[in-house]
Amino acid sequence: MTRRTDGRTVNPPINACKRIFNCYNQCDLFIYNTLSMMSKTLKLTEENFSQQVLQSKVPVLVDFWSQSCGPCRQLAPVLDDLAEEYDGYAVIGKVNVAETPDLGAQFGIDMLPTLLLFHRGNVVERMSGMQTKEKLQDVLDEIDN
Repeated sequence: MTRRTDGRTVNPPINACKRIFNCYNQCDLFIYNTLSMMSKTLKLTEENFSQQVLQSKVPVLVDFWSQSCGPCRQLAPVLDDLAEEYDGYAVIGKVNVAETPDLGAQFGIDMLPTLLLFHRGNVVERMSGMQTKEKLQDVLDEIDN
């Protein structure tokens, strides 16, 4: 047992930060941001979306997600794997709709996660909900550069 500065006792760690400081979203966001720095997925914003997606010479799979969406967080490692596997052939990008709601509205995103596959500036595939790695590989493999 550990004693907090306010005198209450708490059980020690595995998720101590979450229990002691009640910071679920901040902790999850910190962990996600730390892991995404090691990822080859591209963070998309309103500023870089046109250049990175619409003007791309290779297919771009865009994940519209939110930190509060459980399936979105489950899909993240799958997308990280795909970004590694398809490096040079396709780009895997992520749009956080909480940070860039205008992009979500522009593409009619009404469910999370939603994945849009862009090819030569056009949406060629739209998928909503959790997707398997195999399904996403099939979709990416069907694209003819």
